[in-house]
Amino acid sequence: MSGGEEAEESKDDFNGEFKLAAFENVTAKHTCLYSTYDPEYIFSQLISKLTDRQCSPKINEKKWKLTYDSFKEQTQEEKQLELH
Repeated sequence: MSGGEEAEESKDDFNGEFKLAAFENVTAKHTCLYSTYDPEYIFSQLISKLTDRQCSPKINEKKWKLTYDSFKEQTQEEKQLELH
């Protein structure tokens, strides 16, 4: 048997089903933003928009870094879909 015949046989053995690995939800621990704008401008705009949305960002005074929590209320439709 030649190498070409072995490859053809292995193709014929495939039954069309794939086994997927278990899904692992990984949240990025680091994010960065590249821009041509000055950092002062970007931060002032971010803080302004977050304040408008009643978010209280935590600002790190030693780095160009801020963190905040954002929550979204589920609609009745989303709640119903989750139950089914």
